[in-house]
Amino acid sequence: MSEFIAVMGSSGNEMTVCEHTTGRVLTGEPESVRGRLVYALESLGYTVVSDNPIQARRARRRNIFSADFLDHPRRLAVGLRQVGAAATQATFDFAVTHGGCATNGDVLTLEREADALVALAAAPPATGVCLSCGTENGGEARFCRLCGAPNASGAPAEVEVMRLTAGSRAGLQEIVCGVFIAVLSVTAMLPLILGSKPKAVNAGLILFVIGEIIGWAMALYGMLRIYHMLRAKPEGRTPQVLPAFNADAAGETARLPHAAASALPPGRFSVTDGTTELLTPAAREAERVPLRRKERSDTSPFA
Repeated sequence: MSEFIAVMGSSGNEMTVCEHTTGRVLTGEPESVRGRLVYALESLGYTVVSDNPIQARRARRRNIFSADFLDHPRRLAVGLRQVGAAATQATFDFAVTHGGCATNGDVLTLEREADALVALAAAPPATGVCLSCGTENGGEARFCRLCGAPNASGAPAEVEVMRLTAGSRAGLQEIVCGVFIAVLSVTAMLPLILGSKPKAVNAGLILFVIGEIIGWAMALYGMLRIYHMLRAKPEGRTPQVLPAFNADAAGETARLPHAAASALPPGRFSVTDGTTELLTPAAREAERVPLRRKERSDTSPFA
């Protein structure tokens, strides 16, 4: 049964609202998907107003003129519809308030945000699976019981892709706008600077300097944004520290008598090398039996 998707209203002081609708398919029934999506929305900083149908909102992180589309306030309505025995269609209806015009890069950012929500909903909140070797550990274990790496599930890769998409789009927009302002100040103020009236020349020079400072400062800020974005560590992840290799300890271990290793045939390095051969047994050759002739004194063929 499908749910009614309501587009939440906007207040009177909003400047521009960008609306975008996209759909994704999740595994599971609508009731189980609903709870996982609520968890995913809260993980990305949303405040869930209603869970049936799902309606959430997120306050602005910076001023309304921020170039990063993730900083703008938004409202989100999610509709769920079962499309199979174990599949649910989720429709994300975004309404983002911003101070400019929405571009294709902004729409792509919303698409990546939908992917991040689906990835967070698909991954359990605490899997306890080691990121280094894949061993299952307890949910409260701090280190992997097999390899010793820190036991941190971390955020899905889609969350990092969303951040990189929004940051690169914001930096590119600031660079383009800064260069445009710098070029516009040159073309607009050049006639005044070349004019014959001293007042016009002085005004043109002042406006030219102000425009160049604003334009190139904005372009430099966009470059710094991209630089810091690429150097920033992924959120929600713990760096994996593998145990250092000790050559002396490895040498001592190699000299220990291993009964299991000595029992293996030459050329095999583990027990699985021998046990996996049992799955596809090789065809055995028939044993050759030599034929023996009876010794007879009479060599007649009719005997």
